[in-house]
Amino acid sequence: MANIVSEKTVGNILILQVDGDPSLPLGVEAPMGSLATILGVGDLWQKVGANDVDWAIILAGTGTPVTIGSTNQEGVADLAARSDHVHAHGDQAGGSLHALATTIAAGFMSDADKTKLDSIKVLKVYANTVLATAFSGNPKKAAVLFTTPLPSTDYTITITSADVRVWTFESKATTGFTINSNGNQGLFGEVHWQVIEDYQG
Repeated sequence: MANIVSEKTVGNILILQVDGDPSLPLGVEAPMGSLATILGVGDLWQKVGANDVDWAIILAGTGTPVTIGSTNQEGVADLAARSDHVHAHGDQAGGSLHALATTIAAGFMSDADKTKLDSIKVLKVYANTVLATAFSGNPKKAAVLFTTPLPSTDYTITITSADVRVWTFESKATTGFTINSNGNQGLFGEVHWQVIEDYQG
């Protein structure tokens, strides 16, 4: 192992002169058992000067890494980064930091696509079953009441049943409607109904 002949500290850089070449490649982490273990494993050695015996070691820093930025900066710290340091991504601005998303690759969303996405309307769909015993009167009718009212009466109604009838509806409102069997004969099976809110583009 090489011996230290002289040393000089400049900021966080320790410049050493040794009595032999430590045989460490330029800028790599010093291995166990080398001259670096005198100061601490993990520090980086660098060759300085024309002589084999002139070496410098930049002591590894102990501060917290800064958050990833949005522009390149040279930096002013005189500490070397440790090999296992981690940067937090942080909150980044939009613009061109990432490419826009496509059908085959993830990415940023454009303002135009965001406007389109926000304009998409989710149509409400209600469906349920009315028991045959709920129908009364002549012709047989039954009222349907929505649990949550619709914003308007712009919706489509579908009525089906095992009982053969000419099914119609009446008294259409945001809160519900009335099913009309258009017949006086009693019903035997359940009556199914579905409501789909109409799209208003």
